[in-house]
Formats: sequence, C-alpha cells, structure tokens
Amino acid sequence: MAEEVKQEGYEYVNHPSHYNRYPIEAVEMARRIWGDDAMEKAAQITAFFYRMRMGLKPEVTVKQDLDKEEFWLNYAKKLHDAHDVEAESPGGRNLLMD
Repeated sequence: MAEEVKQEGYEYVNHPSHYNRYPIEAVEMARRIWGDDAMEKAAQITAFFYRMRMGLKPEVTVKQDLDKEEFWLNYAKKLHDAHDVEAESPGGRNLLMD
C-alpha cells in the first residue's frame, strides 16, 4: 500500500489541486454530467462518509475530516439553494464553485 505523504501548505480540503488537472474542477465536471440533483445527493452522502470515518483514517486529523464534511454539506446547500432560485427565476446561473 502506498504511504500517504503530507505536504506543508498543500490544500487538502477546498478545491485541492489533485482535482484540478483539467480546465474545470472534477466536481464541476460531475455536476455537468449527472446534474444538480444527483450532485446534491452525492455531496450529502460524501459528507456522511467523512463523518463516519472521522479520526479513523491514518494520517488524517479529525479536523480535516470535519472540514471535508463541512465542504460537502456547503456544496449540497449551494446546489439546493441554486435549484430554489432557478425555480423562481429560470435562466442562466453562475457556477457553484467559489
């Protein structure tokens, strides 16, 4: 099994570079492929998994897992809120990522 190496100053939670190899971030690609409803559900499930593994994965702190859970819950909320706004006023909208 490959040993995980932590890099000082590397962003592990909010838009890490390992998900930004292409012109758009992987989560945004997935949203465009599967749609907002599927991504909202996927984000909620991902947040659940981070909560369930909290403090159990070697080399990952409880805070890091909680930060990732928060990231995914916030993303799910953005998708949900964007859906509500779009229902009130259909048309174009901004990308959901910060």
